[in-house]
Amino acid sequence: MFTMITLTELLDTDLLNDMVELGYVKYQCHPTAPLVIYNYSHKAQYDRVWNDVTKKCRGLIVNSDTGEVVARPLEKFFNLGEHDENDPTLTGPFTIANKLDGSLGIIYPLTTHEFGNECDEWAVATRGSFTSPQAIKATEMLKDYQFDIPPGCTLLVEIIYPQNRIVVDYGKEEKLVAIASI
Repeated sequence: MFTMITLTELLDTDLLNDMVELGYVKYQCHPTAPLVIYNYSHKAQYDRVWNDVTKKCRGLIVNSDTGEVVARPLEKFFNLGEHDENDPTLTGPFTIANKLDGSLGIIYPLTTHEFGNECDEWAVATRGSFTSPQAIKATEMLKDYQFDIPPGCTLLVEIIYPQNRIVVDYGKEEKLVAIASI
């Protein structure tokens, strides 16, 4: 049986509480399940407040009853010019990947069996919401996909459909494209 990591093992919860109080991290409660999603705010972006908590709160989903982290997306990544040019994270090998033009989808377990942590039902959240139009559409689209997600892993997808056009026009395509597993 896989043991889930807890929020207190992942980050400093006192700093998380401070970041929430100062408005650098926002959270939303799931409408039916004991889940909460944490996301850095526009204020964090504007003030450039990047620390271990604000970087990890990019769609971080936690079971509010147990404190277990049920979905852990990619941490905040930076666009060119957002970092100090002397930042050591800008050196040494890097990978260039094709960036699709949709919304980040975070696949998370809604319910699990008590034995073995196997999931009964999956859903999709966006970076800061369980109920955004993109999350609702992607959860509907997810029913057409067969993902084998091991316990403790988070599958991240790009949500693409005509009404979610950002810049690139994908025509009538509707798809979830796997982009990473954490």
